[in-house]
Amino acid sequence: MPARGKDNHWDDDEVLQAIVLSDAFTNRFMPLSSYLPRALMPVANTPLIDYTLEFLAAAGVQEVYVLCGAHADKVEAYIKQSKYADEPRFTVKTYRLQRCLNVGDALREIDALGIHIRGTFVLVTGDIVSNCRLDAIEKHNARVAGDKTNSTIMTMLFKHTEPGHRLRSAEDELAVALESDTGLLLSYEQLANKDLHLSLGAFAGRPKVEFRTNLVDCHVYVCSPEVKMLFADNFDYECMSDLVKDVVERDESQICEYRVYGEVIRDEYAARVGSLQSYNAVSMDIMQRWTYPLVPDLFSSSGACATHKGRNVYVQPGVYLSRTSVLKRSVVIGSESRIGRDSGPQTTITNSVIGRGCTIGTGVTLDNAYLWDGVVVDDNCTITSSVLAHGVHVKHDVIINKGCLLSKDVVVGPDLNVPANSKFSLTSSKPDFNDFSSDEDEDVLAQASEDTITPISAVPYNTDHVGEEGKGFLWQVDEDNPEYRFNHWDPPAIDDDEQSDTGSVSSFDMEESEEEYEFGLPSDPFTAFYEEVLDVIRERVRRVAPNFSAVQVDNVALEISASRAAHDMTPKDTARAIVTSIVGSSDAFDTAKETVLYLKQTYLRLGCVLGNYIKSRDDQLAAINAIEDACTTSDYAAAGFQTILHGLYNDDVLEEESILSWYKTHDSQDELKKKLHTQVKPLIEWLENAEEESDEGESSEEDSD
Repeated sequence: MPARGKDNHWDDDEVLQAIVLSDAFTNRFMPLSSYLPRALMPVANTPLIDYTLEFLAAAGVQEVYVLCGAHADKVEAYIKQSKYADEPRFTVKTYRLQRCLNVGDALREIDALGIHIRGTFVLVTGDIVSNCRLDAIEKHNARVAGDKTNSTIMTMLFKHTEPGHRLRSAEDELAVALESDTGLLLSYEQLANKDLHLSLGAFAGRPKVEFRTNLVDCHVYVCSPEVKMLFADNFDYECMSDLVKDVVERDESQICEYRVYGEVIRDEYAARVGSLQSYNAVSMDIMQRWTYPLVPDLFSSSGACATHKGRNVYVQPGVYLSRTSVLKRSVVIGSESRIGRDSGPQTTITNSVIGRGCTIGTGVTLDNAYLWDGVVVDDNCTITSSVLAHGVHVKHDVIINKGCLLSKDVVVGPDLNVPANSKFSLTSSKPDFNDFSSDEDEDVLAQASEDTITPISAVPYNTDHVGEEGKGFLWQVDEDNPEYRFNHWDPPAIDDDEQSDTGSVSSFDMEESEEEYEFGLPSDPFTAFYEEVLDVIRERVRRVAPNFSAVQVDNVALEISASRAAHDMTPKDTARAIVTSIVGSSDAFDTAKETVLYLKQTYLRLGCVLGNYIKSRDDQLAAINAIEDACTTSDYAAAGFQTILHGLYNDDVLEEESILSWYKTHDSQDELKKKLHTQVKPLIEWLENAEEESDEGESSEEDSD
């Protein structure tokens, strides 16, 4: 549990409270949310609500009230068995909402539930992922203390994200006006409505105003008790944006004038998982460590954190990785899962999360796939940009195309091509989504489905949809309903005219290219070359380990040489790719001992290949730096750094002068590199002693002459 706040003062009158809405009051994730609330959906193998609670704990919150709507029993049961149940200084209590259809209804129920709000409180949904320190609390309290008119009611959090960022979608586009000096919110317009209406009177008498389209609403609100009162008095408030718009659009001549402030974060992380697109984006951000310390090797709901093996690959305890399995980049593997078999075609996993207790066959390709606990994927399957819920079974030779959702225990296949954006469930009903408005909650729709379910045994499955051995029904949705319009992996883009307008507004503030957000890896020639070399080493070396005598070094050298020519790589870049790929290929081993042994033997076998590209002193220094960089990405590989250098020295690939020169000029402030520098000290001392003995031997020979 992280430290709370800046001190240990726990005066009851100053206890910071938070309201968490576990119900999203939307149908975005149906049919998945027909059996599991969004707050409990796993992201990087940890339920969403755990990220939210950890964020609140780190912000100094001491009391949390979780308001449960859909699947309240499951949320309550999870909280009771979680690590937060017995935390004395971070109490979490659950309350059941009665037929609330939106956020406004839920907030109007607070008093009826017996929740006593004593002062400033934080309001969030149960699907927030953030590492933000939430300094907005102190700033909000300072504003309230200095406000003689008692008009300051809320500070809302915005995240700086440029157009093109993967966290943004058309429905998230905002035009926000803030007073530069104070952060007072002067205008809040959602650009998905296309037409932008500004009240110029709001800017009168304010010399410095920021008009911004590069912000995303984080759905994190620091509130005064008046917020609760305003919802109680205004039954037309259905969501937070209704209150915000009403406040900023009020005429200053009105008797009740309230103020909302905006706090913009840039270097910290905050995002809401509100759609399939954001589910994918936030999952990728977690794997790529933008949410640090909420990352798989440091944070886990099960208590068993993963091992970070480099290239953003995380493996939890008890995982079996066959020699034919390839984890390319940005992958989380849950405990007790089995990936591939030692014989058979290669299984490749990229940008994906595998839950606990999953079984993946051979010849499988997973790209941007999210498999929850207990999923089985048989041989020769391809799954792209899709979510497979608990217990799903994919039979052999199945292709699941982009944007598919398979709900709990669905079976598809064999020999099936599932069309893009298909949704399957064991529920046979086909509710008319037009009967539900966009703000009706998942519980209402789930109950409607349960009331009309025909017994599974009485309804035949359509084998054209699920395959000859399949179990499940194609879930029917109304694509014209605005609630589902954005429920795709790639939601509809803004119209061309609107896209042009948005770009023109924001182009002056563009600091980062869109390329940076594509899985965090630029598509440069070296990266492509590195991937090919990595595949060669995995296939030719790791697959036969520990029988290193079976490594056909000539074939390895030939394939690397051909790839080098195709990508026009220099000898220095070729050496860098080889030494980095060797370390990268060690991610399949479960212990530091196995990893170090593999690295030692691989460098020994491929030393002659490296020797073809490492000639000069500069080449050697570049190779050492590349090995150092690669070893910092994996704790197990880091343990073998000294062994690697010593082996390359013994193999005459590295000279002692180069190693000593690297050591003496090493000035990195990176803590991991400092540890590697310390680790090789025995080798350095040995080399220095050997050099002195050599000098003494030469001196004695000269004297005898």
